[in-house]
Amino acid sequence: MNERTIYYYWLLTNIFLAAGLLISPYVLYLAMGVTIVHSVHFLILQPGIILFPMQIRIGYLVLLTLGQVAFLGWIHWIQLLGTTALLTTGYCPLARVLSLAPWNRIRPLSWNLFVTTIFTPPVSGSIVQFVSPESNMESD
Repeated sequence: MNERTIYYYWLLTNIFLAAGLLISPYVLYLAMGVTIVHSVHFLILQPGIILFPMQIRIGYLVLLTLGQVAFLGWIHWIQLLGTTALLTTGYCPLARVLSLAPWNRIRPLSWNLFVTTIFTPPVSGSIVQFVSPESNMESD
């Protein structure tokens, strides 16, 4: 899937998310729908539910779903901030957090890895590749 298509999927999702938070909570279902279409489209083009980009889409949908619970609505505000950051700077907080999951890293989890992963400026490609042992980072 090309970068432009991905950008527009996230942009549409963000618009619906913002409208759901500011205008009508029912619009959040449109954000969920776009995320599902986005995920299916990605899955058709790159089969593999465990691929990192697919994990991001599934995680995002899970967060959208959890945010529907009354006392977890604050999750949507965090998603709005995170998706806006992705669209404006290329920094994806969800990808950073998911890259630290045990199945996405080879290096042991450490404070240095956490700080480096969270505070590294946006990278070209996947953050998982950046924080892998083959990168030119300091050892932990």
